[in-house]
Amino acid sequence: MLRYETFADVRLGGGGFNCGSVASTRDHAPPKVFLDEPYPDNIIKVASCAACNESASLDEQYVACLIEATLRGSTDPDDLQRSKIARTLRRDPALRSKLARAKFDVDGYIAFQPESDRVSRVLTKMARGLWYFEHAEAPTDMETICRWWTAPLSPAAEAEFFRTSSLQGWPEIGSRAFVRACRGLVDSTHSSGWLELQEGRFSYSTDDGRVRMILSDYLYVDALMDA
Repeated sequence: MLRYETFADVRLGGGGFNCGSVASTRDHAPPKVFLDEPYPDNIIKVASCAACNESASLDEQYVACLIEATLRGSTDPDDLQRSKIARTLRRDPALRSKLARAKFDVDGYIAFQPESDRVSRVLTKMARGLWYFEHAEAPTDMETICRWWTAPLSPAAEAEFFRTSSLQGWPEIGSRAFVRACRGLVDSTHSSGWLELQEGRFSYSTDDGRVRMILSDYLYVDALMDA
């Protein structure tokens, strides 16, 4: 993933990306549980208060394990592809049992009933962190309206997911999103709006007043940042 430095006014950032409180630590966006080792050299970190940083770790672990179990149709660590998730379920039998109880069969297709509130909290926090990183603007006064779908998307749904309005405004001057937009005017390699942090694991876009994310080529997320 290409990395752009920010030249935005530092006063825009202020405190932690999620709540605006004094930032005493740095949070990963996305959390490392959604990425494989070795991690990307340009892994994203954003300013955060300790409470926001620490409060979501169990939910993040749950969502990452849910995605992998769904993709493999199993909670057995030996059936999983991601070694990190397999290790987690081996050392946390309670989480493994929780996921196993959520498993059901639909015409021979294995699926899992998600705890939607936990999924929403994780995806919303992730979207807000990426917005802060790309736009140099803490979204503390923004409502984040988050929707998600699972692969495969229908052709119409996929087209809608990737569609970007031609009427979108310019990002904050000096922000990473602004620098990317400027370079896109003269170089088509910078103009897609999508950034791949780790192949097959995580990509995102923060154009058009939205944060869109794709996790493990399976979970498609569209978060509207509503000022």
